Amino acid sequence: MEYSSSVFDQLLYYEHRAEIYDCTAGYQDEVVEQHRAPLKNLIPQYFKHRSVYEVACGTGYWTEIIAKFCKSVSAIDISENMVKIARRRCGYLNNVQIFKGDFYRKNFINHNFNAAFHHFWFSHIPKTEITKFINHLHRQLQDDSVIVMSDNIVHSTYPEYFHQSGDRYELRTLPNGNQYRVIKNLYSPEMISDLLIKYDGNINIQISEDGKMWIATYRLTKR
Repeated sequence: MEYSSSVFDQLLYYEHRAEIYDCTAGYQDEVVEQHRAPLKNLIPQYFKHRSVYEVACGTGYWTEIIAKFCKSVSAIDISENMVKIARRRCGYLNNVQIFKGDFYRKNFINHNFNAAFHHFWFSHIPKTEITKFINHLHRQLQDDSVIVMSDNIVHSTYPEYFHQSGDRYELRTLPNGNQYRVIKNLYSPEMISDLLIKYDGNINIQISEDGKMWIATYRLTKR
């Protein structure tokens, strides 16, 4: 699969951010952690005893949490540096597999997944690829699988601009001064509901306490 220059820029950004990701994502910030409580509370409710497919696992923060409740979790990320950190973090868990690879090229149709998870990934998908992403994810899952996904409602800490394609970009700078263009499309809860309603008429959407994150859960009742 060939990547556009902007998507390739995004891949490089996360590859080079990997070592500082946990700190910069607020995983070591007690206040930010409190805002993640609603999502953490959903994990045992939806994933207990299930076989989970996690997309864009990053450093494995959520992989580790999910693994404590589910039957198994198979996680994938395209960044080699992210995968290395995730494998270190989850190395003590015998129900975790972490794969380095392209989500669109990897097929797990024989893994019998009945749940899926992705966090802060949906906003990085080009708008023209949304349907492709959803369909490919669903192909990896059994009927009536449960999907938990979450992302930002607002995100304004970086300079932004809009491409003619309709995608929203942020210009992000790493501590070494290198800058990267990163796709960051922001969706309201209503927009997410409209995208997913054809797969499940009973989508549940929650908003984090700080109002910055939506959390959507649905079942794959239709394809």
